[in-house]
Amino acid sequence: MLCLWADKWQLTVAVDKCCVLHIGKADKTPAVYLIKNVAFPAVLSCRDLDITITHDLSPSMHISDIVVKAHKRGNAIRRCFMSRNVDNVD
Repeated sequence: MLCLWADKWQLTVAVDKCCVLHIGKADKTPAVYLIKNVAFPAVLSCRDLDITITHDLSPSMHISDIVVKAHKRGNAIRRCFMSRNVDNVD
């Protein structure tokens, strides 16, 4: 269906950016999804619109990503305000 829709609207599908995320327990053998004979890799987590989703729907990886970004931004701002005067003490 996706290929038919993309062909109708003269769009391409970026198969190298696609993946399969199986949500829930891994009791069964996962299905293989193909587009133009290219299989999508199965992953444990993926990121879309800057939200990280894991196979067990746990928010911990998403929160960790947010915390890392906040630390990087905070340190970048802190570096902008550091004084080069050696007489100043932090």
